[in-house]
Amino acid sequence: MVRNLVFFDPPLGEIHLHKLLSLARKRLQFLQLITESMTFDELSEILSQTHEDLAEAVSCGSKKDRISHFALALAAQVDPEFQAFLLKKETLFLKLRLSQSSEADQVQALTRMAHHLKLRTRLRHDLELFRLFTAIAPICDKELWQDVQVPFQWVSQLVSDRRVSLVNGLAQIDITLCPDLLLSLFSSLKKMDWNDSRATDSMPQKDDLVSDILRAFYQEQTHTPCYAIRSKPITLRTLQKNISFFPPCYKELFDRLVRDKRLPHSARISFTLFLKEIGLSFEESVQFWRRFYSQESKPSSTVSCCHSWQNHEKKLMYSIRHLYGLVGGRKNYSAHSCAAICRQSLSSPSEMLLCPFLESAQKVDGEQSGSVWIVEANRQCQQHLAAKLITSLGLEDISFTKPSKYYAIASQD
Repeated sequence: MVRNLVFFDPPLGEIHLHKLLSLARKRLQFLQLITESMTFDELSEILSQTHEDLAEAVSCGSKKDRISHFALALAAQVDPEFQAFLLKKETLFLKLRLSQSSEADQVQALTRMAHHLKLRTRLRHDLELFRLFTAIAPICDKELWQDVQVPFQWVSQLVSDRRVSLVNGLAQIDITLCPDLLLSLFSSLKKMDWNDSRATDSMPQKDDLVSDILRAFYQEQTHTPCYAIRSKPITLRTLQKNISFFPPCYKELFDRLVRDKRLPHSARISFTLFLKEIGLSFEESVQFWRRFYSQESKPSSTVSCCHSWQNHEKKLMYSIRHLYGLVGGRKNYSAHSCAAICRQSLSSPSEMLLCPFLESAQKVDGEQSGSVWIVEANRQCQQHLAAKLITSLGLEDISFTKPSKYYAIASQD
């Protein structure tokens, strides 16, 4: 049976508002579970073990799948930050679905995109859209895959990775690249839909549905459902006082830095991004690393870094500027998530940035896989924080998936 992998036309019919809100929240919570390195089996295991109630909103090709998708898409039209989040997560979700799809599934998904392209071409009179539609139309007419040539700008990532051949500006796409073509077109068409909505002044009002979705999103961004938490900017003067608010993984890393005056490259990168995310400015970060790397440190079994501020200031300064988005690609790099640290702990236990709860999580669920251990380790870390807090917040009120959010909750106590 062929499944619907993508949606471009809103569902028809009526649904009670409370049910619509419930489906939208479940899909949002589900999307927040997805990470770039996650496999379909890992995601399925997490769903079955700890989030079984979310499945109804994301059952592939179902009416509820379609409804929840468009409910979130509606809210994304009025909020750029949520829009960026949703586009990234829905694209990752589609990638996971494509990994389990048949050729017939992929051809049908491409057919749906072609139909959407045809409508957009009529409305916009866009020559580039027309060329793309013309390129993929033969597949849709026969409902069978055949190699196609598409304008290179629609598959720029494939071109950048040198995975396609170019002939007169056209990329040669065979069946093995169909998933990549679908992902690229899905992302581009969704962006167009949102941009058109903004340009034609047809954006939705912030009604109960949109407001509820955005409220749920920003509450989860701060990772506590009871009130919004934002980390206040910190300085070197206040940083020492706030060490007690660090999550155990970064508290251990900081103690090593104090002791050895150095950190391995990957640990230094991670710690810089963590400090950036909890509010340390670029200027303060430079002073922070200068203070330690200006001190003498001898290589040993625990100290592999041989850099010093005196001899490598230019290199160290560039690294900090790059992580703060001031040079290079000028990206807003994000600090590591709890899941990323756990996966690193499993794959490279010799690394310095490790999750201290992972070993006990493995004892609790000894027969399970890494994805379940990560969920259990996160739960234990939440318990650890709940026990430290002075306020009446209970475990049910505390939720975070990043060490920086642990810090935010602890520092607001």
